[in-house]
Amino acid sequence: MGASASGVPGGSWLFTAVETGQIVVTLNDIRSVELFPGEELSASVRLSPEWSEGTRLTRDRPTVLSFAADTTLLIEFKGLCDGPQDRFLGEIKLPLAHVARRCGGSLYHTWLPISPQSTASSSSAAAGDKSFSLEYFDRALRAAARDPRQPMACLSLCRKSPDKEIGKELVFQLDAPPSEKAARFEGLLQSHSQHARMLQALYRHVRTFSTAQSSAPGMSPNFKDALQDSFAMDKSRREGPTSTYAMDLGSHVEVLGNLQQADEAPDASSLETELARLREEIETTTQEANARINQAGEAIILLKERVSGKQVDLIHKRKDVSALSHEAESIELENQKLELQLQHAAARESRAGSQDYNDEVESLRRDAKDLATQKEALLLILQDFYGAMGKVPPKIPLSSPTSHAVDGAAAECQAPFTPAPREQSWTNMLPRPSELLNGDLLVERPSFDY
Repeated sequence: MGASASGVPGGSWLFTAVETGQIVVTLNDIRSVELFPGEELSASVRLSPEWSEGTRLTRDRPTVLSFAADTTLLIEFKGLCDGPQDRFLGEIKLPLAHVARRCGGSLYHTWLPISPQSTASSSSAAAGDKSFSLEYFDRALRAAARDPRQPMACLSLCRKSPDKEIGKELVFQLDAPPSEKAARFEGLLQSHSQHARMLQALYRHVRTFSTAQSSAPGMSPNFKDALQDSFAMDKSRREGPTSTYAMDLGSHVEVLGNLQQADEAPDASSLETELARLREEIETTTQEANARINQAGEAIILLKERVSGKQVDLIHKRKDVSALSHEAESIELENQKLELQLQHAAARESRAGSQDYNDEVESLRRDAKDLATQKEALLLILQDFYGAMGKVPPKIPLSSPTSHAVDGAAAECQAPFTPAPREQSWTNMLPRPSELLNGDLLVERPSFDY
């Protein structure tokens, strides 16, 4: 909105004293405003320095106003009644130049306290003193986050967009262009931070009452400035937890001095009341800080005990893992040994089978040679027998078994036996006995005496 409209670095759309334009003001909500019976709440907005006639504000209904660079926005709240005069309830004053400088030119659902004192009568002082306006705006933001139970109003403010419908300027869309998102970021961040600090203050208030640590009877409980506490968070992290929550009385006195410059000077009783309130606030905050420190210490001790227990468990787990690793290694070695033994056994069986085969072949060769020798002897006997009878023996070849024949015989021995057909494919090597006894085959040889 602001940065995209003017193109000024830093997001301010109020750059020069002569710049003018239109703004959209929306009253979102009003809280903790006490009304008498029969009264009706009314809000109107006016612009300085002329404090022109006010324009009525209603909830959730945006109002368009023209502004200049030195314009101060004044929102007045009144209680309308049937009487002759309406009752003044309070006001909110917004210097637009400071809004542009602090919040990027827009306010998004920002809570501002309703001041019960009217500043319209002293318009010249308010318009001429810039430090007054800036300090007033800063104090308003801090006061809203300090005690959310005080009378407050939730406002939204932005520059009017020419290409959008009135009231749609602060409707944030996910598909918005990056320039529009960047322009709205500061106001959105300011609103988010303020709501977070208000939640902290409310939580502190509820916890105080729940733990019976509230203020004395008749006094409303006071809380530390949550906004200032959040701003000092980075410094407190370096200085320690105690300095984070314990506030110096001198800083409150300085703030009180600024209040005296901005508003009318308080009397001694109000000053003493303010100092007592600040002391009570410091004491309450210190107690809360000590309680948080003790709680953090107990949490640290508990975490250390848990860490020690986890470390013991971790040591046991590591020992178990180491034992399992050694067991797995030993089992792997045993598997390798068994595998080698199986390989050696298979090799031995293979060698034993080969040796048996060779022995059987050698035995068959010897048998074949023996049979051949016996055959030769039988042939010699047959020849002698035929010679004695005076006949010529048949020609029977004498052949010695060769290595191929022996190998073939060995192969035939290993092959399965299949009986041959019962056919006579051989001839008698010897004559029949009847042939020998028939005729004069048997002739008695003469004996010779030697």
